[in-house]
Amino acid sequence: MIPINAQFFIPIGITDSTITTTQSNNQLVGKPFGGGTGYFPIIKPEESNIIITTNDFNSLKTVLANASYGDTIYVNDNLQIEIPLAGTLTIPDGVTLASGRGRNGSKGALIFSNNFLETDYLFNYPAISAGNDVQITGLRLRGPDSTSSSVNYGKQAVGIKQENKNNLEVHNCEIYNWYVYGIFLIESDNAIIHHNYIHNNQNPHIGYGICNRNKTNTIISYNIFNRNRHDIAGVKNTNMEPPSYTAQYNLIGPDAISHRFDMHGCGYTDLWGCPDMYAKDDAGPDNLAGGTINILNNYFIPMNYPKYHSVVIRGIPRDVANISGNYFPNDYMSEPDYPVRQTLMWGDPINSECKPIDSSYEWNLTPPFDSRNSTANGECVYNGILQVEPNHINFVDNIIGQPVYLRVINWDVQSSNQVLKVVGPEVRFTNQDISSFAYGDFNNDGRTDILYQDYVSWSGLTEWEVHTEYHSIDPNHIIDFNGDGIEDKLNIVYPNTIWP
Repeated sequence: MIPINAQFFIPIGITDSTITTTQSNNQLVGKPFGGGTGYFPIIKPEESNIIITTNDFNSLKTVLANASYGDTIYVNDNLQIEIPLAGTLTIPDGVTLASGRGRNGSKGALIFSNNFLETDYLFNYPAISAGNDVQITGLRLRGPDSTSSSVNYGKQAVGIKQENKNNLEVHNCEIYNWYVYGIFLIESDNAIIHHNYIHNNQNPHIGYGICNRNKTNTIISYNIFNRNRHDIAGVKNTNMEPPSYTAQYNLIGPDAISHRFDMHGCGYTDLWGCPDMYAKDDAGPDNLAGGTINILNNYFIPMNYPKYHSVVIRGIPRDVANISGNYFPNDYMSEPDYPVRQTLMWGDPINSECKPIDSSYEWNLTPPFDSRNSTANGECVYNGILQVEPNHINFVDNIIGQPVYLRVINWDVQSSNQVLKVVGPEVRFTNQDISSFAYGDFNNDGRTDILYQDYVSWSGLTEWEVHTEYHSIDPNHIIDFNGDGIEDKLNIVYPNTIWP
């Protein structure tokens, strides 16, 4: 039997058409969010110049030090290389460090640190230091702490750092447990961070998955983020150019200890050498919260407790913050209708379309890390309004809350060769009767089949149980994947479009 009208749902805010028109030139589409199984291309050992076969840190460090521009160093998938205290792997210009995450079920080689540096406030000892034109792919990078139980500013741990270099690409990696920064970019231009699983980087007052400092221009795409204090952050020093980033087509998981995407203005802590921003008269023109910020077509999964805002801009962008085409949940800890907040806007009037509220913040200073309380008397919160002036926020075409409408893709069959083709789409309510979904015997062999397409990836936050075509339709269930008591639908990406 062949169903004439098999239907699959797509949230309206994330569309294949926008992905097609905005994809970058290195063809990021058609691959699973977060990398891993199904990702391509994965570098093979035989494609490398040198294969690392030992767990010895110094051996890998020496090989990297002697590598030439264009070399690929492959770390065997089963290796676990520990970085000693104050140890760093330095990747020279033009060198690729690779392993095989996602190939034949491999998790990729593990490079890890169990050590904190007590006074490394300048972060001179990251696990990996990247030069110009460096590629890092297919690896697991694990830091020393997966928790957020205590604040200790003497504990420093950074995964990947690039400073005053350009053209870093990090893809198909798992980056986790770094107490301060998973990836730290300082005046680094044209970094591309894509198809990584970045999680559990969660110092309670720092803890960033990706941090951009001073002049940067970073593209962050198709990653899965979860359990970071901020998944993405930006900050600038006094008299330095502000950072810029584009975060697009990322999947943001349900767990966090603070808001998810962030851009600081100068002055959030004296550690960065910024002026005192807590008194209105001291604000000055230096409170630029980023250069150009693009937050486009990301999917923020409804959060577990505690709940936080999705985006916070702590000042006024030099150019603009474009926040468009995202799906935001409607379940925040406070001000529940507002996924985006803008704070610390001294000296600028509050536009009538903004809702002014008072909010108390506590910030930590340089050692001995005393704290002070301050009130941000100027704050805007955004909920579906378009506003560019005076505060340089462009908030448009986002979905807030559970989708009211879903786009339905209808499939039909060409009778001559039984090929499925698109004959939709149309829009329907979310309360579509589940009976309208059907499995079918597409090839008339008497077995139940599941629709298959090229460039489709299946992914979840936990392991999937695979049922082959030998199973009857009865054992297949729609289940509660995230434990919220509500039955969920399977997420499919086509291409890089979420189909719940």
